[in-house]
Amino acid sequence: MSLLSDVRIGAQVPTWTRSPVGVVSSAGDEAVDLARAAGLELDAWQQWILREALGERAGGTWAAFEAAVIMGRQNGKNAVLEARELAGVVLFGDDLITHTAHRADTTMEHFRRMEQYADEFEDFGRLVQRVSKANGNEAIELKGGRRIRFVSRARQPGRGFSGSCVVFDEALYLSPDAIGAIIPTLATRSMAQVWYTSSAPKAESMTLRNVISRGRGDEPDDRLFYAEWGNEAGTDADDVDAWYAANPGLGIRITEEYIRSERRLMSGDPDLEAEFVRERVGIAEQDDEATRPIPTAMWADLVDGQSTPTDGSLRLALDVPPARTSATFAVAGVRGDGLTHVSERRHVPPPQMKDLVDMAVALTQGHNTPLILPPGSPAKAWKADLVAAGVVLDELTPAEYAEACGAIHAKVLDGGMRHRGQPSLDNAVAGLATRASGDVETWSRRSSKANIAPFVAATCALLRVPDAAPPFDGDWFVDLDDFDTED
Repeated sequence: MSLLSDVRIGAQVPTWTRSPVGVVSSAGDEAVDLARAAGLELDAWQQWILREALGERAGGTWAAFEAAVIMGRQNGKNAVLEARELAGVVLFGDDLITHTAHRADTTMEHFRRMEQYADEFEDFGRLVQRVSKANGNEAIELKGGRRIRFVSRARQPGRGFSGSCVVFDEALYLSPDAIGAIIPTLATRSMAQVWYTSSAPKAESMTLRNVISRGRGDEPDDRLFYAEWGNEAGTDADDVDAWYAANPGLGIRITEEYIRSERRLMSGDPDLEAEFVRERVGIAEQDDEATRPIPTAMWADLVDGQSTPTDGSLRLALDVPPARTSATFAVAGVRGDGLTHVSERRHVPPPQMKDLVDMAVALTQGHNTPLILPPGSPAKAWKADLVAAGVVLDELTPAEYAEACGAIHAKVLDGGMRHRGQPSLDNAVAGLATRASGDVETWSRRSSKANIAPFVAATCALLRVPDAAPPFDGDWFVDLDDFDTED
């Protein structure tokens, strides 16, 4: 700790917090002591995070499966991750820690700091077998096989996110694909932990917003540790007290003078002012509903967690994002009450993309329906294999796709549709953008700020739904797992 001011420092306790239940002891002090031995003297708030996040249950497992730390940049949250990762491989027996950030340069910064510990902290250095500096495969490997890997999500979206501890730095850019890729791999790990660190979310940061909603919410979430430094929406950006509330590193490694200079520099430009409010005042970027093709508030009003289409009306579509690292099957249909239904039917994360064709066969046969493909979709890279496997394809024309975009937009606006509130669709709607196609607007992959494949697939499936539901015969929508293929 290096105090820059003897008068005042930032809040050492968070604005919003939640602790896991069932804690009987904590390994946090061990992590703090190891960090100190490595030359990393942690602030009071950093030590508190480690003690809370590393609480143990009676059986010796972590009480917190998830740990989230939200605050502005340069306050020192990465020092918490350095201490956690050092303790993980040296003290806690983590066989693999995966540290991921959205940007490659952010990933490399953290890698270099951890490499410095290997060079300068003798107790850690003598445990190190080798340091890999291969581009995209940076890692520190210890004797006996324990490893810390450093992965850029921009370079390797959804790939390699495994281990007993997974860190999602820059979580404001975290996609549902990344979460979908990691969570199933942790099922057999009794000591697994997932960490999220970020500044306040951007408008399109739906995955992080979901974590924040749980952290601030009243609903039980027994295995979540949550700490957020920030202020309520509407707080004056020039309120110095708000700066101290949102920045625990203020007066320690950030000066008030610097923030005043930052404030002057970022004044006058609406985009820069919004960024100052998000980073230094700790207030999430507000949704600009007026510019969204589909207002998120209106979309949220259509949630029905039990929504189900009748079998005879169900239609199935597939879409794949441009990177072709994941895929989404979506369905649409008519409910028994006459309202339209859309939902994600099956998300295909990167490790399962090799099974995409088998999944398509199972789903089309199980639902007795063709597979709808959008025009120009990256999913057409699998067209020949799908046809060879006997999948009947229904390829929309550009004119039909434009009609489909207009139809789902109208259904949202008139309230005639329901969905299940699935994060993948919510995220797609939040980041959705359009492009002109003749006299109409269609969804734009290039301009959208999220993976919109789930919504594109739902849009296309909706176009082929019959106008009215067939009479109910007691045979409802097939269960999600009925036609899963083996991983």
